[in-house]
Amino acid sequence: MNKIQYNIKKEQPLFIIHYTLFIILILNCTKSPTNSDNTNQVTVNTAITQNTTWTSGIDYIVEGTVTVQKGASLNITGEVTVLFKADQQGTAGKLRIDGSLQAKGTDSTSAVLFKPYDATVSDGAWGIELNQSEGCGVFEFCRFEGLTYGVNAFEASVLVNECTFVECVNGVLVTKCDSALIQGSEFLDNEYGVKTNLSPVGEDSVRVIRNVFSGASEVGVEVNNFSKAFVNNNYFNNCEIGLLNINYSKCMINYNNFENCELCCQWTKSNQGIIQNNDFKSGNNAIKVYEANVIICHNNIIEFNNYKIIYKNINKKDTLIARYNWWNSIKNDEINLFIWDGKDNNDDKWEGVVDFVPYIKEKIIF
Repeated sequence: MNKIQYNIKKEQPLFIIHYTLFIILILNCTKSPTNSDNTNQVTVNTAITQNTTWTSGIDYIVEGTVTVQKGASLNITGEVTVLFKADQQGTAGKLRIDGSLQAKGTDSTSAVLFKPYDATVSDGAWGIELNQSEGCGVFEFCRFEGLTYGVNAFEASVLVNECTFVECVNGVLVTKCDSALIQGSEFLDNEYGVKTNLSPVGEDSVRVIRNVFSGASEVGVEVNNFSKAFVNNNYFNNCEIGLLNINYSKCMINYNNFENCELCCQWTKSNQGIIQNNDFKSGNNAIKVYEANVIICHNNIIEFNNYKIIYKNINKKDTLIARYNWWNSIKNDEINLFIWDGKDNNDDKWEGVVDFVPYIKEKIIF
């Protein structure tokens, strides 16, 4: 009797151990495959040659330059994260679109996220390049973080709607583009929010509408090298320069708000433009015009630490037309204190005068 009881006591622990191992094995076999941080990741390092969709719940790692070839389209749905990673040769992570690309979230809570794989990136072109694309690049409810450029449209049409760009060198870069619409988006702490270059087709080939440019941005919008742009109903706050129009470009700006900028607008060696129906609320300087033709009319130009207009022109015959504005004063002498032109010149280099009369005698309500 004692012997039988002894054998039973010896076998019971072995049965429990075997049963436990069996359960662990079953659990491991039925467990979904995941990586170390509990997310699904797919590395993409070869060309996309056919229509492809990247779906939610997956992180797509773009390793080196990945090209969407002509005739192919890439669709990216909401809640997808795209991570740009250098390849083994050190080539920056980039999506080059020769075909077409559509990246569409459904709202701000299910945005498509584009950012570097690593916390810091090396030199190179990180981001998305639309290169003579067959179709329009469409970005809706997307977020771009820490890239060389969020979207670089080169000889390609682009639509950017309800997107966010944070700490990029260039949020949107548009070059030789005949159709670009950037609207309803937010640009925070980028070196350049929107930058255009050699985009002269049509009076409003580049349209920048209802956006916010804020934070420690160097330039909110730059219109450069013979470009034409229409900038309407945007908010510029705490920018080094809100809007910069240079090098024989032409720009129309209407119904924008500028606040707390080092310099709200600068026109330098540019073709004729119009600054109209804007609120220049506060900052160090409102408008600087350097050897350029521009009409400044029907604006509120209110509280500035230094100057409301700085006009520098070598040709003494030129006059800058700045009539029918509200200057926060109805006295000529007070208004003139905040205008720098040829009359304030201490040498013979700068000439030209600002004609600000007649002016409006109360704040304009837009």
